[in-house]
Amino acid sequence: MKTKPAMQCKRCNGELADDAKFCSHCGAVAEQRCPNKVCGKSGLPAEALFCPDCGTRLVAEQENTAWLSPDVAAVPSVRREQYGQSRRAEGKPSLKQSVYLRYVAAVVALVVVGVAGWLLFPHAQKALMPLLKPAPQNFVLIRGGEFIMGSPMYEGESAVDEKPQHQVKLSDYYISKYEVTVGEFKQFIDATNYPTDAEKATGDWSGSWVYDGKEWNQQKGINWRHDTAGKERPASQYNHPVVHVSWNDAVAYCEWRSAKEGKTYRLPTEAEWEYACRAGSKTPTPFNTGGNLTTAQANYDGNYPYGKNSKGQFRGTTVAVNRFAPNAWGLYNMHGNVWEWCSDWYGEKYYEECKAQGVVENPQGAEGGKDSSSRVLRGGSWADFAESCRSANRRGDTPDYRHDYVGFRLVFVP
Repeated sequence: MKTKPAMQCKRCNGELADDAKFCSHCGAVAEQRCPNKVCGKSGLPAEALFCPDCGTRLVAEQENTAWLSPDVAAVPSVRREQYGQSRRAEGKPSLKQSVYLRYVAAVVALVVVGVAGWLLFPHAQKALMPLLKPAPQNFVLIRGGEFIMGSPMYEGESAVDEKPQHQVKLSDYYISKYEVTVGEFKQFIDATNYPTDAEKATGDWSGSWVYDGKEWNQQKGINWRHDTAGKERPASQYNHPVVHVSWNDAVAYCEWRSAKEGKTYRLPTEAEWEYACRAGSKTPTPFNTGGNLTTAQANYDGNYPYGKNSKGQFRGTTVAVNRFAPNAWGLYNMHGNVWEWCSDWYGEKYYEECKAQGVVENPQGAEGGKDSSSRVLRGGSWADFAESCRSANRRGDTPDYRHDYVGFRLVFVP
């Protein structure tokens, strides 16, 4: 005796009971009836969307099913409820529980992949570092890389201590957009009563140097509170760079701010300074503006332009730290305004040592003591010729040196 073959669901091919109206496996309708009361045609296939006789839509969306997978979302809500009852009877999770478990599994997978990527790929750590350890306001992230440090043989007005050119490789670091201002340095003094070198010095090297419009003279009683002419700064000039500060004073400021904010600040190395000044230029040029620097681009003595270029303005003092357009990396006054202290000891023949090493990674400068008793200064100033403002130009002076054209800017260490 032949047995009647079991009915199969047209959606999932699951076995159906003879009297089943819905598939217990996927919730699909075994057969449909036209909802039009005039037509009422029955026995329509489960996959049919419209009645072939009257054209009435058989399945209508009654709710937002965006949270469901496409196969489940296609099942109307009434049928999903019956499908859910069938799954619960079989000891399986409900539809919502199933979707929730899928989301949890996806989140766990993303976390695992993220942690693995963080541990296995250092570049991913660098990319995420600005998000995990945001920099203080007005600091710019400088992505590390290799560059040619120093001036080429053909660069006009270049000096012997800028040669030979050599390859330098740097890690990422943050540098301030601006030179440290009078207002910022005042906060340090107000909080600590720190006596600067200009204030605590005695004898022939007390005070600082000032410009009277014709020449420079050393004056007692001059300190960070004063401008280039020796007059006390009004509050309107608190956005100018602080001057009459020594390398020792700059380091003391870094230490105070580090302790105050729970972060690490320091002076830039000479290599970091030049790399930031050049701002990614592939071909070493005298300035980050190219082969010339005008007094519309920087604050220097325009009576002495670079090469045979036209003369410009001589302002005879500092300007606000946000004056002029920034370089390609968003840094202001890397040329002119004030000389900036760097952390390195200065060595006249230090570049020869670097050249002999090939690629120098994160150089820290010459050895102090027998090799040098001076710290590096970079950038030129309001009082200098254009040639002194070149990207590669360097000079050194003693750690207690101060002048009306010397200031500094900071590096932040995350």
